Formats: sequence, C-alpha cells, structure tokens
Amino acid sequence: MKQVFLNFIRSKNLWNATWSSLDAVAYPTLMLLATPIFINKLGVELYGLWMFVNTIIASIGILNIGLGDATVKFISKYIVEGNKHKVNKVIEATYAVYLVLCVIVVIVTIILAFIIREYNWLNLPSKNNELIFQTIQIAGVTLGLKFIEQIFLAVFKGFERYDLSAKLSLFGKVSSLVANLILVSLNYSLLYIFISSCVITTIYLFVEGWMVYRFTKFTSFIPSFEKKYIREIFSFGIWTWFQSIIGIASGQVDKFIVLSLSDIKVFAYYSLALTVFTQIHSFLSASISWIFPVISKKIYAGERVDLLYNKIQFYFLSIVTIILSLFYIVKDPFILYWLKNETYSHTIEFISLFVCYNLIMATTIIPYYFLNSSNYFRLNTVFMLINLASRAIFIPLMFHFMETKGLVIGLIVSGLVVSPIQMYYFNKKVLSNNSILSSVAVALPGLIFLLVYTQNNIVVDILCLIMLVFYYKLIFRSQIQRS
Repeated sequence: MKQVFLNFIRSKNLWNATWSSLDAVAYPTLMLLATPIFINKLGVELYGLWMFVNTIIASIGILNIGLGDATVKFISKYIVEGNKHKVNKVIEATYAVYLVLCVIVVIVTIILAFIIREYNWLNLPSKNNELIFQTIQIAGVTLGLKFIEQIFLAVFKGFERYDLSAKLSLFGKVSSLVANLILVSLNYSLLYIFISSCVITTIYLFVEGWMVYRFTKFTSFIPSFEKKYIREIFSFGIWTWFQSIIGIASGQVDKFIVLSLSDIKVFAYYSLALTVFTQIHSFLSASISWIFPVISKKIYAGERVDLLYNKIQFYFLSIVTIILSLFYIVKDPFILYWLKNETYSHTIEFISLFVCYNLIMATTIIPYYFLNSSNYFRLNTVFMLINLASRAIFIPLMFHFMETKGLVIGLIVSGLVVSPIQMYYFNKKVLSNNSILSSVAVALPGLIFLLVYTQNNIVVDILCLIMLVFYYKLIFRSQIQRS
C-alpha cells in the first residue's frame, strides 16, 4: 500500500494535473486579492479603464484560431511514431501562422484604438482618450506575443510536460502582476502598468523559446508554410476556434452593454463583481471536468449514461447550492474587509445577484460535458449562440426597468429562459427523456434563490438552503429510480 501511495505522488499525471490547476486558479485569485490595492491607488475610474482595455483585448482574442491544441495533438502523434522531423515541421508551421497572427493583432488593435479615440461611442471619459489610445496599442502587442507563447507552451504539453508548461505560464503571469503592484504602489500611471506587462511578456517569450530548444534539442523555429502541415493543424483547430469565438463573444457582450448603458465607474464595479462570479464558476467547472473521459468511455462502450448523469448532477448541484448559500450568508463582513466601505457599497449588490446567477449557470455545467462527450458538440455551440442573443436582449431590457441592478438581473433572466431550453434538448438527445417538466424543474432553484435575495433574512436563507437540497434529492431520486 505504501508503494502504491509513493507511486501515486510521484506520478507524472498527478504533477501535470496539480500544476495545470494552479496555473488556472492561482493567477486570477492573486489578481482578485490585489484588486483593492489597484482601486485604492488608481481610483475607480482608472481601474474601470483598465478593465475596459482588458475587455477590448479579450474580444480581439477571437483571432486566436485554436492551433495550440492542434500543436499538442500532432506533436503527441509524431512522438509516438518516433518522427522528430514531423514534430519539428508541426512546430514550424504553427509558429509561422502565429507570427502572422501577431502582426494582424497589432494592426487590428491600432485601428480599434484609433476608432475608440476618435468616435468614443462607449461613454468613456474624454479626458482619458489619449491614455486609452496608448494602452490599447501596448496591450495589443502583448496579446500578439501571447499568441506566439502558446506555441512554446504547447510543445511542452505535446511531450506530456504539462507541469513545465504550467510553471512557465504561471511564473510569467505572477511576475507581471508583481511588477504591476510595485509600479502602482510607487504611483506610476496606468500606462506604465501596460508597458511593464509587455516587457515581461517579451522577456519570458525569449526564455521559453530557449527552453523549448534545450528541451527538444532539435527545434529550429524557422517559420514554415508547408501546405501539408498547415492543412493538418487547421483541420483540427478550426471547429474549436468557432466555438471559442462564440464563447468570447458571449463572455464579453455584457461588458460592452454595461459600459454603453452606464458609465466607467459602474462598469468598474460590475467588472469586479463579475470577476468574483467568474472565479467561482471556473472553480466549479474545473472541479467536475474529470467526468469528461468517464462519460466518453461509457458512450464508446455503448453503455447507458442516464443513471450516471442523475447521480452526478444531484451530488454536484447539492454541493454547489451549499457552497453558494453559505457564501451568500457570510459574504458581507468578508467582502467589506476586502474592499472597504465605498467600493463595498457599490459592489455588494452586484455580487449578491451574481451568486444567484452562479446557481443557474451551475445547472448547465454537467450537461455541457455530457453533450461534448456524446458528440453533440454542435448542439453546445447552438446553446452558446442562444445564450449570447438572450443576453443582448435581456440586459438592456432589465436595465431600462431596474437601472444598475438590472444589469445582472438581465443575466439572471437570460439564464432562466435559456437553461430550461438547454436542459430539454439535453434530456431528449442524451437521456431520451422528452419531459418538459423535468427540464424546467432543474432551473427552478435559481428563481427561488432570486426571491430569497429580496428578503435579506438569514433565517430565510438557511431554510432556502435546506429546501433546495431536499428539492434536488426529490427530482433526481425519481429519475434515478426510473433509470
């Protein structure tokens, strides 16, 4: 038993998973913890501008055509074949494509920066026009370099060294964050924060390229547009890119709507609350991602998955409900300590509403993995398009009736409308269940949570928590029995 345990902790897969998880969670968490410092030193308005530039850059991320995963796939393939020549050709091909993309990204950001400065259709403070113009361009250069970095990190992943890839990625991001904190503490302007990130990214790019060369001992980094390998990597990456475009658009559309309807300060508070939501949701999604290969194996073996789904969904949603309910009950003193009075008073309502939205979105996490595992990849993409459209409709509508809190309530209403539709088609396609009632039933707790939010009573909160867990048990137990 002792030897089994020692083998487990020495396992390459364990360390790959550990470092990959740290890379996904550590930097956003540190950034979240550092946020009060940035707000205090920069002020709410400049912090909002920082978030706006990040939103612009994240949107330009649609140009990332998803060749990182393709690089991993084909490097792994040719390593198994023992063909170093083809491994190098794949690296050269993706490197060439991303060099071109880097130039395109820089050109696009320059054009966007010029348009935003000249026309300013997003209610941005006119006094900061030149600052926005400069920071977008610098951030565009950084993004272009990050595209190239993906290839270097993908090489390590292709050799099953996810730990090394994650370490390099994490150390680079943390170094940038530390530099930003030092600069803002010394009262340097927002412009220098973006310049420091660009400089550090450039330095790390050379370090990573050198490490790839030392690691493989044969990589040449001579750009190559050989059609055979370009066609091969594009054949895998293009569909992933399409879904990525919709995902980025869906994740950013609410920010543009918020900024166009309100002002930069409201946008700053909304972005801060959204960051809290994103961290919780990412953690929940990552915690259950292990089911993907489990489902795939069962489906390829021709086994039924309805019993597995009902059990996992019951336990997952019960745990999520408990976590979110406890967070909702105890959040006030912790968030007040974290953000201090003024920022807290403007952010807490957004955060409270995002807890409700998190519960609604949690109901779709398990179905997402089941659909992808069941080869309904396109159906998931359709759901993402529907979600994008519903956000564009309900956020402005709720803002019209409820002002600033309507920005998040619009998301909640969107989720309440879309999630039952998603559940219905999921039940029909994957579980062969055509019941409309069971599709609506899973989304109902989100509505209950929204009603609890309006009461602001700890006794009601606790009773709601107990009721929701028993509610999940009731609806999923009946489905488990039928399975």
